Amino acid sequence: GMPSAGMVLLHGRRHFSILVLTWMMLKRISKVAIDYSDRSPENLRWQEVNVAARALWVGYVGGLVCAFFLSRTYVVVLYLHIALVVALFQMGRQMKPNDLPAVTMKQHFGRLLVGAIVSLVVLGVVTKVLLILAG
Repeated sequence: GMPSAGMVLLHGRRHFSILVLTWMMLKRISKVAIDYSDRSPENLRWQEVNVAARALWVGYVGGLVCAFFLSRTYVVVLYLHIALVVALFQMGRQMKPNDLPAVTMKQHFGRLLVGAIVSLVVLGVVTKVLLILAG
């Protein structure tokens, strides 16, 4: 069967979808233009949100790498990152509702489903190939 490390990241459609949707949230935050010359409290707060999004991105990628190689040890870290990303995105939507439309699974269901299935197949094939080469 599939190794547990791969199952942690790609364990069905829901887990894959959550990872992709939270990545999209961080990407949308980072795409909103920042006027660095504007020193208003609202703009300074938005700059802080943007910096936090970049910091969460780095931690999120690190958590994904650790979860892949170290199995279930880092699952809690990933769920904490997911929660922080969603919270930050909701803060950003309150600050800039016109610039940050909602990110929903319904909008991207078809692509997420195809991506989850393809990723599981690819991981299964890679695992089988590695087992054959090792054996």
